[in-house]
Amino acid sequence: MADDILGTGGTLIKGMRLLKENGARRIICSISLPLFSGDALSHFDEAYREGLFYRIIGTNAVYQEEVIKREWYVNVNISRLFAHVISRLHQNQSVSSLLDNAAIINRLLSQKVSESQHELPFVHNENE
Repeated sequence: MADDILGTGGTLIKGMRLLKENGARRIICSISLPLFSGDALSHFDEAYREGLFYRIIGTNAVYQEEVIKREWYVNVNISRLFAHVISRLHQNQSVSSLLDNAAIINRLLSQKVSESQHELPFVHNENE
């Protein structure tokens, strides 16, 4: 599952529950801006104990001191991506190739990625 912003997480947990009821075995969620507002952490702790999901992958675009301590949370470092975007914008260059997820996904599929690797690979073309 993927979501851009996670606030309280109620909708995401409902979606996980629906997937489980329909036979999903392992649910991994990816969140761009994991805010975890209100009681979200306790709701996700409970959902994890219930077996509703395996992992939540979130970026460090939002600093969350408590969530990164959770067994179920994977923190992905996107600071290099932000730095490249800022640099390109400063130089009036296009950022579209930096945001092309297909290249990142294809590269990850062609590699054997260990469970302990949590930094998002950054695609860099030598011609850019």
